[in-house]
Amino acid sequence: MSRLFARPDCEKLCKPMYKNRGTEPPCDTCTPQLIPENKDVVEVYFQCCNQLIMAPMGGAIDIDIQAVDVAIKRLKPENPDRVFKSVLNLARKQIKKEREANA
Repeated sequence: MSRLFARPDCEKLCKPMYKNRGTEPPCDTCTPQLIPENKDVVEVYFQCCNQLIMAPMGGAIDIDIQAVDVAIKRLKPENPDRVFKSVLNLARKQIKKEREANA
């Protein structure tokens, strides 16, 4: 899966600009630009990111692939297979991140 977002070049753009202003760049809150090829991935993900399969003891196990499939059919992206795989990867990374944060 390609990157979803593109960050500006910190060394060439942000740091010199903020140095001239006499302040530190806001790297922690920097909002990256969406890579155009991933617009469909993000759109599908946001449509079904709350459709999760939950464990009996709590916590998400996976995203519901039927919800992903329905969202893809409604959006009709150019490459539905790539979007499907990318959404699953994104959801699984997010679930893993939350699981690690709650451990």
